[in-house]
Amino acid sequence: MSERLKSPDDLAALLAKNGVPHQLDKENGVVQVATRPPALAVPVIVRFESKIPYINIIQQMSGPIPEDRTREIETAVAHINDVAMIPGYGYSYANKVIYYRLALPMYGGSVDSDDLDKAITAVLNNAKQLEPALKKVIEGAAGANVLSALAPH
Repeated sequence: MSERLKSPDDLAALLAKNGVPHQLDKENGVVQVATRPPALAVPVIVRFESKIPYINIIQQMSGPIPEDRTREIETAVAHINDVAMIPGYGYSYANKVIYYRLALPMYGGSVDSDDLDKAITAVLNNAKQLEPALKKVIEGAAGANVLSALAPH
């Protein structure tokens, strides 16, 4: 049964009730949600923004990128976002990692738990789908060729 979620506390309570491993960082409005294969091994971050009515859902897609690969990663991310149905791939200069992020509006002050679940699933799927191609760029492939590195489905 769907619930209205207004805060990270609400999400943490729902996850606990459903037996989903998670970690609540109340001070920063963040819930880290553990993932299971075939998703990437890094927890997905669900951040309730305090100044705007949005929730950011973020999945890190890589470990730290070597400095000499940054330019190719930037190129790859730009090429992917140009054709992605839901763009949101990025590169964190502070952490030197690739991520996928989706911003979900909370215009009425809450979000439906089923809608949040679907958004988290979309983030996990998009990150997992592109991770192998981006890994090839990290390992030396040209960023401009990232789309040709995608395996056909």
